[in-house]
Amino acid sequence: MANERAHVDPEQLSTLAENLRQYSSAISLLMEDLDLGLNRLGHTFQDETYFDFRSSYQVARQQLVEFAEETRRYWPLLEHDIEDLRAFLRRRVD
Repeated sequence: MANERAHVDPEQLSTLAENLRQYSSAISLLMEDLDLGLNRLGHTFQDETYFDFRSSYQVARQQLVEFAEETRRYWPLLEHDIEDLRAFLRRRVD
């Protein structure tokens, strides 16, 4: 890795990190709503199509949960990197 440089705008990275955080939060809230709705539907409507959809939904839900968890793990690291970038750029300007 001879003389590699990263060209990163900390403001763009900050915007991306915030969008990622908001997206993750929105996914979590929407999944709660979908869980409630699907459970209510399951009390009155249980046929093969319902069970097929519920099974597919559970697989997709698990993937979204894992994505949201991964996002929550990386968000603080991104914030740290953003602050490091800002400090570096301030030192370079001074």
